[in-house]
Amino acid sequence: MLALPRGRILEEFRPLLTRMGIEPEAALDDPNARQLKFSTSDAALDIVCVRSFDVATIVAFGGAELGVAGNDVLMEFDYPEIYAPVDLGVEKRNGDFVRGLISQGKVTACHDVSDGGILVAVAEMALSGSIGATLQIPDSDIPAHAWLFGEDQGRYIVTTTDAKGLLAAADKAGVPAMQIGITGADGLSLIGGEAETALEELRQTHEGWLPDYMAGP
Repeated sequence: MLALPRGRILEEFRPLLTRMGIEPEAALDDPNARQLKFSTSDAALDIVCVRSFDVATIVAFGGAELGVAGNDVLMEFDYPEIYAPVDLGVEKRNGDFVRGLISQGKVTACHDVSDGGILVAVAEMALSGSIGATLQIPDSDIPAHAWLFGEDQGRYIVTTTDAKGLLAAADKAGVPAMQIGITGADGLSLIGGEAETALEELRQTHEGWLPDYMAGP
């Protein structure tokens, strides 16, 4: 049994089922369907669609062997039966590669991609170094918000003066890498976005909310 939540996660996960050669019954794609359990083209796999927070509970209590939910759901529950799968081999490979770049002086800054995803990591780097950046969201089937805020394992943002050389080294080491933007200017912006956000404005928002909140009315 596979537990999935309705909404964005189901919409993004649906193409993965097709790639795996698994086709659910048509009712799964009907937003007005009231049933909870759906059969698939694989006789050994059924799908149950519930609320996002119920996915964790169903998996934890044995109602499904596997579930897909957001990181916020995993952080909310303390069930020992649920966890986010981690490929330690990938984690070590990517970490060793980045450490090698640092020790060889081939990067000028580095930040892991964790809470908040790529955009938060870049924003923290920009605030720390007082250097702006312009990001290019790749043209792919991954939604922009998922690419900007996704929290996957073993990922790093690095800056370098030799992007071509770094990408060649990554390819040789078998580490997926891509150039996502350039640094400079006084703010953060997305190519094709509405406007640049000034670093000073971002800093005030980031650092000023707590003193303002504590000051109270």
